[in-house]
Amino acid sequence: MRNAIHAQEPARVLHLPRTEQIWAEHDIEVRLRDLGNAINDLMDAPYPGLLMERRRIREALEGLTVKEATLRWIIRVARTTEGAVQQRLWSDIDRALADLERTAESIAQPQSDGPVLLQSRKVPCQMKKKS
Repeated sequence: MRNAIHAQEPARVLHLPRTEQIWAEHDIEVRLRDLGNAINDLMDAPYPGLLMERRRIREALEGLTVKEATLRWIIRVARTTEGAVQQRLWSDIDRALADLERTAESIAQPQSDGPVLLQSRKVPCQMKKKS
């Protein structure tokens, strides 16, 4: 009976799992944009702590920049795919982004117990499998 109602009025049916997926994807994109902005800020930072090991930190930041750009490209690919492939891509993007956020935080965090320079907006993403 549910399929009969859906067939009669498809515009009134709201698919919450897809809506939740869209919000999760949007959250990942926002986190990636925030990470890119934080990396750019760190690249231009004149902090004394960064000056001590400037070369090592610069190389790590350049690596983060490349990985962040790669994730942006993978997001473009994920938008054009469907089904299980799309879900897997978004899940992989979320995990990779979490790793990059941790790496950026470790670069930004001073050796002492001082304040952290990079504040992450990480919100766990939960991609649901379609049955």
